[in-house]
Amino acid sequence: MSPSQVENRALLLLREKLIVAGVSVASQPNARTLHLDSVAASLQAHPDDVALIFSSHQQFYDAILERICFQFNYYIDKYCKELGDEASFAERIWAVAKGYFEFSQLETESFGAFTTLLAFDHHLQSFDEDIAEADFHPLLKRVLILVRDEIRAQNGPEDLWLLRSRGYPIFAAIHGIAHLASFGLVRFFNDTAKKQVARSVLHHILAGVGDSLATGRHLVVEPHGFAGSTEFPQILPAREMPRSTDDEIRNAIFRGAIEDAVHNGVADLTVEGACEWSEVPLEQARRLLKPDVPFELQVDEHLDLWIKRVTLQQVQALGDNPKTVAIAKSTGLGYVASAMMDPAALDIFIALSNSSIVPSAFDGNPINANMGPTFQVLLTYVRAVIVEGGGEPTPWLLFENTLDVWIVAHGLANSFSVGPLRHIDKDFKFAVLNDTVDLNTASVVTRLDLELDGVEARTLRG
Repeated sequence: MSPSQVENRALLLLREKLIVAGVSVASQPNARTLHLDSVAASLQAHPDDVALIFSSHQQFYDAILERICFQFNYYIDKYCKELGDEASFAERIWAVAKGYFEFSQLETESFGAFTTLLAFDHHLQSFDEDIAEADFHPLLKRVLILVRDEIRAQNGPEDLWLLRSRGYPIFAAIHGIAHLASFGLVRFFNDTAKKQVARSVLHHILAGVGDSLATGRHLVVEPHGFAGSTEFPQILPAREMPRSTDDEIRNAIFRGAIEDAVHNGVADLTVEGACEWSEVPLEQARRLLKPDVPFELQVDEHLDLWIKRVTLQQVQALGDNPKTVAIAKSTGLGYVASAMMDPAALDIFIALSNSSIVPSAFDGNPINANMGPTFQVLLTYVRAVIVEGGGEPTPWLLFENTLDVWIVAHGLANSFSVGPLRHIDKDFKFAVLNDTVDLNTASVVTRLDLELDGVEARTLRG
């Protein structure tokens, strides 16, 4: 091998190392730190060699995008190419979902970077929009095209709302299970269980879609929109938070922990780091925190309780004597709202949480003493819907339907806060939020054949 061949080979290997390291950084909550110079420094690469490979940070960034988009397309096309011309709509959606899920499991860091880096502010404008050429997230683009093709194939109503209210929830379901199986609680399941959950959530959301693409028939669930205020309070930086009481100081410490995790990752979460970001003296923090509980578990508990409070605020906004199904739908609205209100909080909570999500029985309070408060709330209100609607009172049915509802809501929550839909217009977000949680709740009603006050059947006229 000649000296020039050796040099070229060395540069090719360095290029690969730079891209792999860049993808790894982009997959973390601190993706904002992605820069060619810092990645090269972490590899101790000589600046002159780096300059021969990438002339600018933008060129490096584009190489990372090219890599992760290639991987995304490879896994999805792998399953889509297996389909025949007569494949059903459900089979086509499932092929996309299988490919996206496999991408998330076999190329987890690339999937994380794909979720973080590919975010667009464009949203659906009309039924006849040129979706293939518009700046949609690649997964959303594929789903919207499939939904619209099915509406046209079935001679259904060519209506913007129908396309939006079916396309975005299906996207949320596919993204939600992939994200939770990669970075959330579902990552602790074995491979078989993960695939079973993925099949369940796709069956769940498609049950809600039903025959609406052909007929325009659909269920509408109260409340018809977001009941609480859409103007969220400002989240202060940790060092600016009030600290006149012990509780306020603790809140500042936990906020400091969130900021530390965003910048340095959850693996290195420490009291010292939280104190540095919050400017709370270390000795004072140690006095106020639980000495016998690991710090990351205290942060997890704090975030879980905060998300629960935001979720229940949406329920409280319903007023006196709300219908059971309206309460259940509002928990979904509130969960997504918590992510929109404080994107970093939900992102770090999902990364930290390791509590049980399996009910020990259908009845009982608590349903499971080892379950976190937010999931406990979701389970409680799904159970109430099953009971009132005349569904079968079994722990498995409760677990499966709550898990499906949570996964779809999480897909939207992650997308709206730190993921691929974070830059879209706020009003459009709230429209999609209502559509998605409406369909999510209606899916439970449809699958279990429940009879509930607050659910109305309508038909869209095309």
